[in-house]
Amino acid sequence: MESKFGKTPIRVNLGPLSAADARKRAIILSATAIQMMDKPDMTRETLVHSLRALNEELKAIKSARFAKGVAAYGAQYQGKEYREIGEDELAAEEDKKLSHIYRDRNALLKFQERLETIADALGKDAIAWEAERGTYQSVVALLGSLDHQNTIPVELNQPNPLSPPVRPPMPSPTMLVANAASRSVRPPFPVPTTLFSAVVSSRVKPPIPFPVVPVAEAVKSASAEDVKASDPRAFTGQTNFGVAGRVILDARRAALASGDKERDRYEERLEATFAAFLDVIGDHPLNYYLPIHLQDFATVLGKVPTNRTKHPIFKDLSLEAMGAKNDALPEGERVRRLSQTTVKEHVTQIKLIWEKATAGVAHVRDIRSFNVTMPAAATVAIEREGLPAASLNKWLADVVNPLVMRKPHKAWLPLVGYLTGMRLTEIVYLQSSDIVMIEGNEVIDLRLPLIVDGKPVDRQLKTKTSVRVVAMHPLLRECGFIDFAKNQRGLGGFVFPHYHTAQDPADAAQKQMGKWMLALGIHETQRQVFHSLRHNAKAWFRIHVGDGLADKQCGHAASSVGARYGFKALEPEEIEKIMAIPAPRGVDFTPLLSWRQAQ
Repeated sequence: MESKFGKTPIRVNLGPLSAADARKRAIILSATAIQMMDKPDMTRETLVHSLRALNEELKAIKSARFAKGVAAYGAQYQGKEYREIGEDELAAEEDKKLSHIYRDRNALLKFQERLETIADALGKDAIAWEAERGTYQSVVALLGSLDHQNTIPVELNQPNPLSPPVRPPMPSPTMLVANAASRSVRPPFPVPTTLFSAVVSSRVKPPIPFPVVPVAEAVKSASAEDVKASDPRAFTGQTNFGVAGRVILDARRAALASGDKERDRYEERLEATFAAFLDVIGDHPLNYYLPIHLQDFATVLGKVPTNRTKHPIFKDLSLEAMGAKNDALPEGERVRRLSQTTVKEHVTQIKLIWEKATAGVAHVRDIRSFNVTMPAAATVAIEREGLPAASLNKWLADVVNPLVMRKPHKAWLPLVGYLTGMRLTEIVYLQSSDIVMIEGNEVIDLRLPLIVDGKPVDRQLKTKTSVRVVAMHPLLRECGFIDFAKNQRGLGGFVFPHYHTAQDPADAAQKQMGKWMLALGIHETQRQVFHSLRHNAKAWFRIHVGDGLADKQCGHAASSVGARYGFKALEPEEIEKIMAIPAPRGVDFTPLLSWRQAQ
């Protein structure tokens, strides 16, 4: 051996690995090296090339799996964020992306397991090594193309898996050297009929056939008549984003047309985002855009002033010019910039439009993969919080003020929001017929349609999980709200009919609550608002009945697949549990209880 391979040991740099991975990799390479040394025509150069190639192949698979793991975490986290803000459609898109990532990751894992098993067997069978080396290289090249989207599966005539394997002729030493030296240049997308043409060892099962064919070849085989676009919506890389995006947005509106104002508002936000992107980046062919353009878009938005249409100084200016003009104003006169949360939402919406506009379009970059850095110029996102007990007590004490009680549509909102955890929009659209009995317990049933002019109308709810049964704590009856609500027979049977004289009832109620809180000194922009009562309620429910019932009561999506099992609406036993919890600690309901007794 010394005369053939020299006295110095054969070294192959394995790269950075954990101790366990390094031991496993070394065993495979050592076994392969020992068996290859027994070959009379094996040279040191061929042996080193082959071992290095095998090590690089295993390393590439591990790296690809790690990248898929990172992508899976990102998609999972993004989907959770969308569910928290009620964007179920965007969350579904992330779930779809996550399933594709898991599929590719599992495929990589299976390839890795097969390659390691085969590599081990090849290390113990010198004859099999020589016979299978060529097809082994093809498999690794196939694996290298797995993460690209330019191969499509096709059906080929597969050989009978029970027929005896046919070994290719044994390669010559010259062929072995050529194969080893060419490992840095992989053949472009081979088309093996099976992964391996022979069983490597009696302990290695034949792998499952996985034939592929390059897209380029598939396209070439199509005739000119086949690829001609008959539908004007068959976009190409030369189609402007303004045209493709417009078609997508129009198709969405047509598909989702239902008269749902909340849904319509979301579609309007998509329209505004699309117009903003074209304003900042420009309207170009689809193949013009780069992933970095998303960062450019976010950076400009970070300086755009909020409510810009309400300020005459920004009229007829581009978004970039608005930001520059706002920055040029004296510090005390500058308009507050868009928040980082808003910028993030705009970026996400552009990704959604882009995905649909470029579906099936060749030679277009996937800009969605770019991880945008939130601009520091944007206003830092403000986290909403529950109101402190002192603020709640001040508010509830003012409810019984005679001047306030003259407007019951105003007076009851804080109590209902706190004790039910309902959104302001849900409360404003309550009808007296929504209060029903379920096995002896009075509840609010948001599953019922609204009755307008004697006809059922879909209730305006934010998400699918908002369609629910809401338990009513006994305090609502003891303070007098339930009797008040059930006796409302005015405009449309709404419990709060006063707001329904406005064009947007929920917006009118929101503004009135904001002014009231400001007058009491308990309002803090975006942080301490009426919606804070929902945070208070969620915390109260969570403490006494746990996360699951708190989610069902407030209409939040379950946090896991297991938590979604069971019944969507509260069951009678669950309603009774919520009704039995003690009053919130530190909150004084005495003013309302005393007022009720005096009636």
